[in-house]
Amino acid sequence: VPNIKKLMEEDIQVRLALSLHCADDEERSALFPANRRYGGLDELMKTIREYIFTTNRRVTLEWALIENENDTPEVARQLGQLLQRFEIRRDMVHINVIPLNQTGGFKGSPSGRRGVHDFV
Repeated sequence: VPNIKKLMEEDIQVRLALSLHCADDEERSALFPANRRYGGLDELMKTIREYIFTTNRRVTLEWALIENENDTPEVARQLGQLLQRFEIRRDMVHINVIPLNQTGGFKGSPSGRRGVHDFV
């Protein structure tokens, strides 16, 4: 959040992309422990809205689909509700949905074709 605010003050032509992966504070804090340190999803979404308003630039939200964790239609609806709650315009946000790329130390699995289809 602090670095997004700094970026708003810079006069450089860049697009902001950030890893979201969760539409729920508790789940996001489990995935990203720093989530709470910077005010959680509420503070992040307020900052994203402010970034869009200030820069008039579209934001990309990265969403890695993790099988049986964040790839359900219900979670997709939560994401939509999160964006609506913070009045983030559809034309100013792009959701980049990809199956998880597995890495060492993380037990989650990538969503299969069905999970991707159901989420989208």
